[in-house]
Amino acid sequence: MLSRTLLCLAITAVSTPLLADTVWLKNGDRLTGTIKVFDGGKLLLQTEYGGAIALDWKQVKTLKSDQPLLVKQDEHGGEVSNSLQAADDGKVVLANGDAPKTVDLASIHQIIKPKPVITDLVWKGNIDAALDFQQAENDTNDYNVAFKTSARHGDWRHNAKGDYNRETTDDVVGTDNWSA
Repeated sequence: MLSRTLLCLAITAVSTPLLADTVWLKNGDRLTGTIKVFDGGKLLLQTEYGGAIALDWKQVKTLKSDQPLLVKQDEHGGEVSNSLQAADDGKVVLANGDAPKTVDLASIHQIIKPKPVITDLVWKGNIDAALDFQQAENDTNDYNVAFKTSARHGDWRHNAKGDYNRETTDDVVGTDNWSA
């Protein structure tokens, strides 16, 4: 019974690195861990032995990962790869079933975990609101609301903005306008 337990522990210890992502560096080092993100020239590798390690992308020779990753080769589009396979120096294979694709590491701008529905949606914007109430000889109420938003998905851009202004003095509407 003890020998079976030891055998199971040995197999588990030996097979654990097989589940990890691997990064080969140009100086010959090989690091294992989990690829978290590549952006801004740095590859973030989460390791058990050193925590999160930021690697200079120019020093990466090739890499391997069995997790699905979104690989962006330009600002607008990307390709969800089921896994990444090691290739020649400066290259990686994006494995997607029957059609693997070899790409240069220099052409990759970003690597992130894929998002569930839309993989490359970027949304940003703001809403501004102002209320001004004055109680004096003349009661004045002033409302201003403005918004500006932008959503980007692939080559598509969706922009919207609008304003609403309303001013009343003693319950008489002086200004009531909007624009979109």
